[in-house]
Amino acid sequence: RQIPEADVNFFNDINKLIDDNLISGEVSTSFLADKLSTSVSTLNRRLKNMSGLTANIYIRNRRLLVAKRLLEKTDLTVSEIEVQCGFNTSGHFSRVFKAETGLSPIDYRQNQKGKK
Repeated sequence: RQIPEADVNFFNDINKLIDDNLISGEVSTSFLADKLSTSVSTLNRRLKNMSGLTANIYIRNRRLLVAKRLLEKTDLTVSEIEVQCGFNTSGHFSRVFKAETGLSPIDYRQNQKGKK
């Protein structure tokens, strides 16, 4: 099915806001809703309808996607990546990453380097 242009723009706006503000640690549902001039419930409803994910899960997944790219393409430490992706609680990033991928960030990096 064809995705309406308004939905494509909405996704692009959300992704840009998340990516541009990850390091600040400000990215949250209320932050996105405020920047998009909408309510948190409308943000959640639209994202859920378009992606099947709540805003919190979408934000988390976006953070993890950025983290995977950084693990694959840079030599930044896990701690540096943790900060760059907005995980401000020490160790939280590694727990979330392992729960999502089944690998620790270090194991993920080694696994990816082995594929090259």
